[in-house]
Amino acid sequence: MVGFLILNGRIYGNDERSDVPKDVQRGWWLYCSKRRKNGEGCGKSYSLLFYTFIKGFTIQANSLWEFLKNIWLGMNKHKAYKLSGVEITYNGIIFLWNKFIKSQSFIRTMLLKDGQPPELKTSCPAIQTIHHLKSLFKNAQCPISEFQYRFQCSFF
Repeated sequence: MVGFLILNGRIYGNDERSDVPKDVQRGWWLYCSKRRKNGEGCGKSYSLLFYTFIKGFTIQANSLWEFLKNIWLGMNKHKAYKLSGVEITYNGIIFLWNKFIKSQSFIRTMLLKDGQPPELKTSCPAIQTIHHLKSLFKNAQCPISEFQYRFQCSFF
């Protein structure tokens, strides 16, 4: 027997729609138990985040998707922010947009594992990535959550 993963507690964090800090469960803490002296468990702790959250950010995946979907529909960043109903500041969403732009190669590489990008008459890589996400996870309410679930990695 190698070891045991033991549920060690809940991970709480801030919710973008609440002023009360640390009021929503975002995942679980696990640790790999080393029961005997010569057991092979590593003894380390691990965090397991729910796929509806983005690691390191207060914003949930579906809120970020609403913003990206509005960009895909042709809106500028300010209008996309206003119509998405995201409960973070405009500077916060611009920070996430820049993070999305910097993560293009990672996101597109992961998406290519499951399918080729659809034909699109734009040269903007960000729009192409959003369209690829939307087409690959066409039945999903939130393609970012499905991305994290399918590939078992954080979006950024």
